[in-house]
Amino acid sequence: MLADPRARGRHLVWKLHQPDSAWPAVGARVVLTIRDPRDAVVSMMDRFGMAFDPACAAVLSASRAVIESAARPHLLFRYERRFFDDIASVASVAQFLGLSVSPAEQRRIFESYTTERVRAFGQSLDELPPERIGVVGTLTTFDTLTHIHRRHIGDQQVGKWRDRFDGVDLARLAPILRALRYN
Repeated sequence: MLADPRARGRHLVWKLHQPDSAWPAVGARVVLTIRDPRDAVVSMMDRFGMAFDPACAAVLSASRAVIESAARPHLLFRYERRFFDDIASVASVAQFLGLSVSPAEQRRIFESYTTERVRAFGQSLDELPPERIGVVGTLTTFDTLTHIHRRHIGDQQVGKWRDRFDGVDLARLAPILRALRYN
Protein backbone atom coordinates (compact mmCIF):
# COMPACT_ATOMS: atom_id res chain seq x y z
CA MET A 1 0.00 0.00 0.00
CA LEU A 2 2.66 2.56 0.98
CA ALA A 3 4.75 1.73 -2.09
CA ASP A 4 1.82 2.54 -4.38
CA PRO A 5 2.73 5.80 -6.20
CA ARG A 6 -0.86 7.01 -5.79
CA ALA A 7 -0.25 7.19 -2.03
CA ARG A 8 2.66 9.63 -2.20
CA GLY A 9 1.87 13.06 -0.78
CA ARG A 10 -1.60 12.03 0.42
CA HIS A 11 -3.16 11.48 3.78
CA LEU A 12 -3.80 7.79 4.19
CA VAL A 13 -6.01 6.06 6.68
CA TRP A 14 -4.46 2.84 7.86
CA LYS A 15 -7.00 1.29 10.19
CA LEU A 16 -5.84 -1.72 12.12
CA HIS A 17 -6.50 -3.57 15.31
CA GLN A 18 -3.25 -5.48 15.14
CA PRO A 19 -0.04 -4.50 13.39
CA ASP A 20 0.83 -6.27 10.17
CA SER A 21 4.16 -6.83 8.43
CA ALA A 22 4.15 -3.32 6.93
CA TRP A 23 3.92 -1.63 10.34
CA PRO A 24 5.26 0.91 11.20
CA ALA A 25 4.78 3.48 8.49
CA VAL A 26 7.99 5.49 8.69
CA GLY A 27 7.38 9.12 9.46
CA ALA A 28 3.63 8.74 9.64
CA ARG A 29 1.50 10.86 11.92
CA VAL A 30 -0.73 8.61 13.92
CA VAL A 31 -4.23 9.09 15.28
CA LEU A 32 -4.62 6.56 18.08
CA THR A 33 -7.99 5.48 19.38
CA ILE A 34 -7.57 3.27 22.40
CA ARG A 35 -9.74 1.76 25.05
CA ASP A 36 -9.11 0.09 28.35
CA PRO A 37 -7.34 -3.13 27.33
CA ARG A 38 -9.52 -5.14 29.71
CA ASP A 39 -12.63 -3.94 27.86
CA ALA A 40 -10.84 -4.63 24.55
CA VAL A 41 -10.42 -8.27 25.61
CA VAL A 42 -14.12 -8.49 26.54
CA SER A 43 -15.02 -6.97 23.17
CA MET A 44 -12.91 -9.48 21.24
CA MET A 45 -14.46 -12.33 23.17
CA ASP A 46 -18.05 -11.11 22.72
CA ARG A 47 -17.98 -9.73 19.20
CA PHE A 48 -15.48 -12.05 17.51
CA GLY A 49 -16.03 -15.22 19.52
CA MET A 50 -12.44 -15.38 20.74
CA ALA A 51 -11.43 -17.32 23.83
CA PHE A 52 -9.76 -15.43 26.69
CA ASP A 53 -6.13 -16.39 25.91
CA PRO A 54 -6.20 -15.54 22.17
CA ALA A 55 -8.03 -12.29 22.94
CA CYS A 56 -5.34 -11.36 25.49
CA ALA A 57 -2.59 -12.21 23.01
CA ALA A 58 -4.24 -10.08 20.31
CA VAL A 59 -4.64 -7.09 22.64
CA LEU A 60 -1.05 -7.43 23.86
CA SER A 61 0.19 -7.51 20.25
CA ALA A 62 -1.84 -4.42 19.42
CA SER A 63 -0.66 -2.67 22.59
CA ARG A 64 2.94 -2.99 21.43
CA ALA A 65 2.02 -1.11 18.24
CA VAL A 66 0.28 1.57 20.32
CA ILE A 67 3.38 2.07 22.46
CA GLU A 68 5.58 2.22 19.36
CA SER A 69 3.20 4.66 17.67
CA ALA A 70 3.11 6.93 20.68
CA ALA A 71 6.77 7.76 20.07
CA ARG A 72 5.77 9.49 16.78
CA PRO A 73 3.71 12.66 16.44
CA HIS A 74 0.29 11.46 17.48
CA LEU A 75 -3.20 12.43 18.50
CA LEU A 76 -4.79 10.26 21.16
CA PHE A 77 -8.49 9.57 21.70
CA ARG A 78 -9.75 7.33 24.51
CA TYR A 79 -13.03 5.47 24.17
CA GLU A 80 -13.70 6.01 27.88
CA ARG A 81 -13.95 9.75 27.19
CA ARG A 82 -16.46 9.10 24.36
CA PHE A 83 -14.57 11.12 21.73
CA PHE A 84 -16.96 9.69 19.13
CA ASP A 85 -19.83 11.67 20.66
CA ASP A 86 -17.96 14.99 20.39
CA ILE A 87 -17.87 16.94 17.12
CA ALA A 88 -14.70 18.67 18.37
CA SER A 89 -12.91 15.37 17.62
CA VAL A 90 -13.29 16.08 13.89
CA ALA A 91 -11.68 19.50 14.26
CA SER A 92 -8.87 17.97 16.34
CA VAL A 93 -8.04 15.44 13.60
CA ALA A 94 -8.16 18.12 10.90
CA GLN A 95 -5.88 20.42 12.88
CA PHE A 96 -3.47 17.59 13.66
CA LEU A 97 -3.22 16.76 9.96
CA GLY A 98 -2.91 20.43 8.96
CA LEU A 99 -6.17 20.40 7.02
CA SER A 100 -8.66 23.21 6.70
CA VAL A 101 -12.15 21.82 7.26
CA SER A 102 -15.12 24.18 7.42
CA PRO A 103 -17.59 23.90 10.31
CA ALA A 104 -20.23 22.65 7.85
CA GLU A 105 -17.89 19.91 6.58
CA GLN A 106 -16.97 18.98 10.16
CA ARG A 107 -20.68 18.59 10.91
CA ARG A 108 -21.19 16.44 7.78
CA ILE A 109 -18.27 14.16 8.71
CA PHE A 110 -19.42 13.88 12.32
CA GLU A 111 -23.00 13.06 11.35
CA SER A 112 -21.81 10.46 8.85
CA TYR A 113 -20.24 8.43 11.66
CA THR A 114 -22.71 8.68 14.52
CA THR A 115 -23.40 5.48 16.41
CA GLU A 116 -26.77 5.14 14.74
CA ARG A 117 -25.37 5.66 11.23
CA VAL A 118 -22.53 3.17 11.71
CA ARG A 119 -24.89 0.55 13.15
CA ALA A 120 -27.30 1.04 10.25
CA PHE A 121 -24.48 0.77 7.72
CA GLY A 122 -23.24 -2.42 9.39
CA GLN A 123 -26.68 -3.94 9.00
CA SER A 124 -26.85 -3.01 5.30
CA LEU A 125 -23.67 -4.73 4.12
CA ASP A 126 -25.69 -7.05 1.87
CA GLU A 127 -26.43 -4.01 -0.31
CA LEU A 128 -22.74 -3.39 -1.09
CA PRO A 129 -21.08 -4.71 -4.25
CA PRO A 130 -19.47 -8.12 -3.61
CA GLU A 131 -15.95 -6.76 -4.14
CA ARG A 132 -16.42 -4.51 -1.09
CA ILE A 133 -17.12 -7.44 1.25
CA GLY A 134 -14.39 -9.07 3.32
CA VAL A 135 -14.63 -11.87 5.87
CA VAL A 136 -13.16 -12.15 9.37
CA GLY A 137 -12.96 -15.84 10.19
CA THR A 138 -16.40 -17.37 10.12
CA LEU A 139 -17.99 -14.85 12.46
CA THR A 140 -18.60 -11.66 10.52
CA THR A 141 -18.28 -9.88 7.19
CA PHE A 142 -17.08 -6.31 6.80
CA ASP A 143 -16.85 -3.48 4.28
CA THR A 144 -13.29 -3.48 2.92
CA LEU A 145 -13.41 0.30 2.40
CA THR A 146 -14.49 1.41 5.89
CA HIS A 147 -13.86 -1.83 7.86
CA ILE A 148 -17.31 -1.44 9.38
CA HIS A 149 -18.88 -4.79 10.16
CA ARG A 150 -22.24 -5.99 11.43
CA ARG A 151 -21.08 -6.00 15.05
CA HIS A 152 -18.95 -2.87 14.73
CA ILE A 153 -20.42 -1.04 17.69
CA GLY A 154 -21.16 -2.95 20.87
CA ASP A 155 -23.05 -1.74 23.90
CA GLN A 156 -20.51 1.10 24.50
CA GLN A 157 -20.30 0.29 28.19
CA VAL A 158 -17.08 1.22 29.92
CA GLY A 159 -15.65 -1.02 32.63
CA LYS A 160 -17.62 -4.14 31.72
CA TRP A 161 -14.51 -6.18 32.47
CA ARG A 162 -15.34 -5.72 36.17
CA ASP A 163 -18.33 -8.05 35.77
CA ARG A 164 -16.45 -10.57 33.62
CA PHE A 165 -12.99 -11.11 35.03
CA ASP A 166 -11.94 -12.56 38.36
CA GLY A 167 -8.58 -12.13 40.10
CA VAL A 168 -6.98 -14.94 38.08
CA ASP A 169 -8.05 -13.37 34.79
CA LEU A 170 -6.83 -9.96 35.90
CA ALA A 171 -3.45 -11.42 36.86
CA ARG A 172 -3.18 -12.86 33.35
CA LEU A 173 -3.97 -9.40 31.94
CA ALA A 174 -1.26 -7.72 34.07
CA PRO A 175 1.42 -7.66 31.31
CA ILE A 176 -0.91 -5.75 29.00
CA LEU A 177 -1.87 -3.28 31.72
CA ARG A 178 1.79 -2.68 32.60
CA ALA A 179 2.76 -2.23 28.95
CA LEU A 180 0.10 0.44 28.49
CA ARG A 181 0.49 1.89 31.98
CA TYR A 182 -3.18 1.30 32.78
CA ASN A 183 -4.11 1.28 36.44
